[in-house]
Amino acid sequence: MSPRFRAWEDYHYPGTSVLLNKAGHLDAEDLREFEEEYALLRVSQALGTEPIAGHLDRAHMCAIHRHIFGDVYAWAGEERTAPSLPQKMTKKGPTPQEIRDGRYDAEASHPYLYFPAGEAMTDHFDQSIRTLHRISGLRELTGSQFASAIAEPWGEINVAHLFREGNTRTQVVFFTYFAQAHGHTLDSGRFSQDPGFRLKFNAGRFMVQATLDATLLAETLAEVIDVDPSVDGGSESVEPTTDVTVYYQPHYVSLGGVCGAPTAIGKRCQRRGRCPHHGTGIETNEARPTS
Repeated sequence: MSPRFRAWEDYHYPGTSVLLNKAGHLDAEDLREFEEEYALLRVSQALGTEPIAGHLDRAHMCAIHRHIFGDVYAWAGEERTAPSLPQKMTKKGPTPQEIRDGRYDAEASHPYLYFPAGEAMTDHFDQSIRTLHRISGLRELTGSQFASAIAEPWGEINVAHLFREGNTRTQVVFFTYFAQAHGHTLDSGRFSQDPGFRLKFNAGRFMVQATLDATLLAETLAEVIDVDPSVDGGSESVEPTTDVTVYYQPHYVSLGGVCGAPTAIGKRCQRRGRCPHHGTGIETNEARPTS
């Protein structure tokens, strides 16, 4: 069956950048307030009296997303079907060097790429979930050790970016469940109530995305793993901090099944298939810009 959304713009009301929504809001601020109201309620339920059952896999992630955003979007719980090749999705943030310097609030000027919709996206997500579940001895780890163990898989799950909107809020609920399943806690309230923490968290994910270095993300997660939260975690609601854009560019297919690109931290990228961040392998004709 053909996807309902063949292009990025198909998610929007024609001629606008406002997402199609159940309330029919055509103003971006009205939609933001509407989404925030319902997402706050549903996240509170998911982390409180109405946990979402599942097996901590892709289907579970989709079920969490459907619960949080089902009041707002008809496509809640559905994997995004755009942009697909030759389009790619990117968010802008501080440069990797600015992040290394601790300038997490620097101008968002550097593009960070995500997997195109389709098989490459879902395969990478599933591979990252398998990596997460293969980690042994999680119950015996300290909070900081647990944060270090899950940081890179969390970053790679984010590179897949399963949904058109609401990925971070869904990930926070998902990893709260994962932590609980292994004898740990995650203070989800920090993601919404501490802007500085949120900037650092986003910067940590960007570093995994661009360099495979999960050090900053692990350091950030250690601040919310097995701590005594000062706020009720059920109030969690993460606001997007960067704009999403789509552009056309040549596409590269990896050699030998994995990307293999060298990185600044001394290891090669192991993302399979169409790694969005490293221009390695063979440039294919299909990737030539079509417009």
